[in-house]
Order: sequence, then structure tokens, then C-alpha cells
Amino acid sequence: YLDRFYGAMQIFIDKYYKETKPMQYSFLKAGLKLRHQIEKIKLK
Repeated sequence: YLDRFYGAMQIFIDKYYKETKPMQYSFLKAGLKLRHQIEKIKLK
């Protein structure tokens, strides 16, 4: 379920940020990846 939520979030962020704020977009993308990895570690 979480994976689906993250997927939807990323698609939305992709569409919105690529057009409006490319700099913040790459920043956010990195932040999301980091948080995703941390949650995976926590679940183990």
C-alpha cells in the first residue's frame, strides 16, 4: 500500500515541479528517496 502511495506522490511531484520549479524538484526527489529508504529500514 505504501509503495502505491509513494508512486502516486512521485507522479504528482514529477508533473507539478518539472514545469514550475526544476531546482526544488530535484531537491524534493532526493528527499523522498531518502525518506523511502529510511522507512524500509525501519520496517525490517
